[in-house]
Amino acid sequence: KQVLYTHFPKAFSSPQEAEKLLGCLPEAIKRPVLGIAPKSVAPARTWDADNFADVAHKFQAESGGTVVLFGIESERPTTQAVKSQLKGSVIDLTGRLNLPQGAGLMGYTIGLCDYFLCNDSGLMHIAIAVGTPTIAVYGSGDPSYAGYNKKGPFTALQHKEIFCVPCLKNHCYRSGAGHNECLKTLRPEEVMAALKRLGQVTQIR
Repeated sequence: KQVLYTHFPKAFSSPQEAEKLLGCLPEAIKRPVLGIAPKSVAPARTWDADNFADVAHKFQAESGGTVVLFGIESERPTTQAVKSQLKGSVIDLTGRLNLPQGAGLMGYTIGLCDYFLCNDSGLMHIAIAVGTPTIAVYGSGDPSYAGYNKKGPFTALQHKEIFCVPCLKNHCYRSGAGHNECLKTLRPEEVMAALKRLGQVTQIR
């Protein structure tokens, strides 16, 4: 799989570095590969971990592929909440890739994925820049800010029919049943449908 390096340090990672990180050569990973970054620094931009786990479970059940989890050490509770619900092949990179020092290896590793699923987050921009087909779950953000540097297919899922979307806030200002409505109304079935529409991995039926 060709990896595009865009706006990353020139000391890019080698397959040997990736092997050390992944525990195997990139070619040995069971494909297709779905990279998942289930956390954002902003609560109003963070889809529930159970939803990510639901998509990952369906992906593995239908494709037999591998899920790779991305996140910094402080995000481990979220990545573990996803991992604990999966029975198939999982590579957990939580806390093992950090920016900015590890930008080259981060971009290389995300570039090895066949798909990338994430929130509106920094890792979304890396996935877009290296050309990995990306699906981003959007709550309060504005997807029009994301695609300016895209090198591959990019799908932003957002319920724009909700009156306050996009509010561009990091914390939802609504209370009660309307709190984080933009995220709560996005269902795993919508994400799976978008994943299948990409149509580039025939093993996903």
